[in-house]
Amino acid sequence: MINIRHPLAVLATRMPWASIEATLAPMFERGAREGRVLEGFDLFGATAVLAGSGLSAAGRPSIADSPDGGAAVDG
Repeated sequence: MINIRHPLAVLATRMPWASIEATLAPMFERGAREGRVLEGFDLFGATAVLAGSGLSAAGRPSIADSPDGGAAVDG
């Protein structure tokens, strides 16, 4: 159980949470980013793949492909 008279509980009720969230939200929002070129080798020799650029189908930034060549799952 939480003692609502505890100094930290009292402080939490007095914090301006709406303004704190409004100030910090832009720092944590997701945005599109430029990709990077990954070089790999396959059956046909050296290949270059652009990874981690643009937005996913869900509107979130794409996750870069893993260095071993297997694509990472965007979930």
